[in-house]
Amino acid sequence: MAASSRSDLSTARVAGSRHVPALDGIRGLAILMVLANHFVIIEIASRAPGFPWMQGLRDSLWTGVDVFFALSGFLITSILIETVETPGFFRNFYARRSLRIFPLYYAVVFLVLACTPLFQIHWGGQQWRLLTYTNRIFIDPHQAGWNFDFGGGVSLIHFWSLHVEEQFYLVWPLLVFLLRKPRRLLPLAIIFSLASLGLRFWLAGRGVDLIALYSSLPTRADGLFLGASLALLLQSRFAALAGRFALLVFLASSGVMTAIFLRRSGFVWWNAEPFLFAIQFTVVGIAATSLIALCLEPRSLASRVFRSPFLRLFGRYSYGLYIFQAVVPIFLREPMLRLVGSVLHRSLLTHFVVAILLLPIIVLCAVLSYRFFEKPLLGLKRHFEYRTRPTIPAAV
Repeated sequence: MAASSRSDLSTARVAGSRHVPALDGIRGLAILMVLANHFVIIEIASRAPGFPWMQGLRDSLWTGVDVFFALSGFLITSILIETVETPGFFRNFYARRSLRIFPLYYAVVFLVLACTPLFQIHWGGQQWRLLTYTNRIFIDPHQAGWNFDFGGGVSLIHFWSLHVEEQFYLVWPLLVFLLRKPRRLLPLAIIFSLASLGLRFWLAGRGVDLIALYSSLPTRADGLFLGASLALLLQSRFAALAGRFALLVFLASSGVMTAIFLRRSGFVWWNAEPFLFAIQFTVVGIAATSLIALCLEPRSLASRVFRSPFLRLFGRYSYGLYIFQAVVPIFLREPMLRLVGSVLHRSLLTHFVVAILLLPIIVLCAVLSYRFFEKPLLGLKRHFEYRTRPTIPAAV
């Protein structure tokens, strides 16, 4: 398998910006984990003490966000390293990112802002953080709990991960531009990953709020930089290592994750032990990054699994799904609870049914948004084309 992996990954480096369907499948798996955690699983686990295994499953599905981080780090770094020598490097990169990210994000933020009187939202100045992607850009040891949770069923706390990625997009391209060469950037990406791990361990040991550490770029950057490290490795003379050791690294990191799961009866990120709290994010990032490497080999089992049309479908609409899974419940959850509750008269069943009913509505919103709002705007990317022939798989 090592020789096959080496050959296929080497081909991927020189084959241009070929689309890798399996990476869409990884994205699809990640968003399905997020949706299951925030809706179906959480409704059962939080209200049915007779299902402890469900609680353990719920406590593990947060890892879907870390899969997104590793994938984003890989794809964005692939683009950056391919285009850093071209004219209009910053303009093209940020214009294309803005067209992909900003329209839907700001549309829903302004919608919620407009509904302030309806929901009697007390913003407390947090609207400015929403508008500027500055959630926990610095770690305040005196601030605890989630930002963007306004009570009364109005919560945008899930947007923290969008802020982490956007802050990464602001910093990393500048460093790529300054250093340019993968041989210089790869050690830096590894150092940043280790620094994030070390900072997380140190601050957790000092009693800093774990939610603050969970939702801040400085203490969550390792997943992004691990994905970036893979992209840089594929552009270096050590590219063959990715194919040779990807399976071994994936199995080893998955084994560590399983051990933590069994010890804690769940893969709990809010673990009070500083070491386990710190290390688990890095382990998930390593597992996700090695899975990406496995999927780059077209003949691998991982690639065949993640080329599933079902997973790729959800991967295509993952951004809209992530946005709408936070926004749709603000408007529909409470009315649906009252309506369904008036018929069923059982709390657990009512919450479960409402969660199941919300999911297709969220999917429909994401599909319609992509088809009639996001996709037409993405067509404007043609005005900001990259003027080079890429060498490793690029983002869709």
